[in-house]
Amino acid sequence: MLREGQGAPEFSLPDADMMLVSSAEFKNSKNIVLFFYSLENSAECTIKAIEFSDMIHDFRVEDTAVIGINTDCCGCHAKFRDKYGLSIMLLSDSTGKTCNAYNVWQNDSANKQKTWKKCIKDATFIIDKKGIIKHIMYDINPVGHAANTLDIIRSMREPSAAA
Repeated sequence: MLREGQGAPEFSLPDADMMLVSSAEFKNSKNIVLFFYSLENSAECTIKAIEFSDMIHDFRVEDTAVIGINTDCCGCHAKFRDKYGLSIMLLSDSTGKTCNAYNVWQNDSANKQKTWKKCIKDATFIIDKKGIIKHIMYDINPVGHAANTLDIIRSMREPSAAA
């Protein structure tokens, strides 16, 4: 299980346009808000994605990239992005390797017949510019999650030399 203060597992995954995005490209230059979500177009996931997109300028001011990951294909991410006008990065973890590394797999009862399947537990990881996990959130209320996450990012600011 990952803990705050540990190095974040690295990843290199395709985005909605099938361009590879690597966590290494953000090291020493940007914080990362990495949120895992289970199902595109579900109410909770859509709310989070829209709120993060609506606040993307504020995250950029804080030198922070916002990245959503699930196991859907790149084309599915593109449709989701375009349907809601999302401005955040959506990455496809089709093999589940990154989900495994972040320990966000969970068993979920698919129906009353006790059929079990693997699914993604909604979780958000805040990773600093050095690649260290600073904050982990599970069981997220989607309404206001982006604003709460931004507050945490702001609290991580290094004190200015003038202060």
